[in-house]
Amino acid sequence: MMVACPDGHLFCGSCIRRYTATKLGDLDPYITCMDQSGCRLLFAESQLSRCLSSKLLHLYERVKQTKEIEAAGIEGLEECPFCEYKVIIENEEEKLLVCEREDCGAISCRTCKKLVRKG
Repeated sequence: MMVACPDGHLFCGSCIRRYTATKLGDLDPYITCMDQSGCRLLFAESQLSRCLSSKLLHLYERVKQTKEIEAAGIEGLEECPFCEYKVIIENEEEKLLVCEREDCGAISCRTCKKLVRKG
């Protein structure tokens, strides 16, 4: 299976999978063209979804979402230190972060990020 960048440069699915896995390992969701011409256009998600495994595609979506949230600079955004749960806490006096993910449920200190208790 061949995958094309927006400029039409073609790559085999195996090369795209390896390249994407490497980029995501570096927490970089910007999967750009690898053509020797210097093309740096981003591959469309529709192209990536044609060749990435569901596991790799899920990782791509998570890393991309994390970068987008970081770039948004949302005031009061807190992240559970034990999973990917995020919540906006407007009360600056609140000392604890209560994770609402069923598979986590950790209650942690907002300052030191240590576990207070498992929910």
